[in-house]
Amino acid sequence: MELQEIITEIILGLLLIFISYQVGCKGNISFIHSYHYGNLDPKDAKVYTKRIGTGGMFVGIGVFLIPILNLIFRPDIGYYIGVAMIVVGVVLILFFIIKYNSKLIRFKRK
Repeated sequence: MELQEIITEIILGLLLIFISYQVGCKGNISFIHSYHYGNLDPKDAKVYTKRIGTGGMFVGIGVFLIPILNLIFRPDIGYYIGVAMIVVGVVLILFFIIKYNSKLIRFKRK
């Protein structure tokens, strides 16, 4: 792994963790595209942001762990674990968007 790749993945992972924290813990829905919560019931907003934040946290931690695990252990182990976490996070995000919005992309009601 090159130094530039390590630094980029660590910074990107930290950025994704920060955004996921803002969405999941702080309930800041402005980080989510409006068409992903166009038909969201206002009473579900807190649960929705918490669950989307959880999925995003999996993605962020997965990206962050890739270079760390590759440096500590043998090369490529970080990719296996990191990509698995990213896939789990993306599946969770898609599942919760569809569950609470009834579709992946939904425009606001008139």
